[in-house]
Amino acid sequence: MLRVRSGDTLVLYSDGLVEAASPTGEEYGEARLRALLGARRDAGPEEIKDAILTSVGAFLAAATPRMT
Repeated sequence: MLRVRSGDTLVLYSDGLVEAASPTGEEYGEARLRALLGARRDAGPEEIKDAILTSVGAFLAAATPRMT
């Protein structure tokens, strides 16, 4: 059983977040998400959401092949 107490932060996400993959098949992954959350341990919900979206967006943009 997980006990959530006042002041704790609970982050819920779908598998689509951690399974977002580059063209080479590398997934964003839980380790990358955990590192991001650990670095923002004292952040508020809005800041955490923005950080996740920015991080996943940057991961996918860097992985997106560009047509010339």
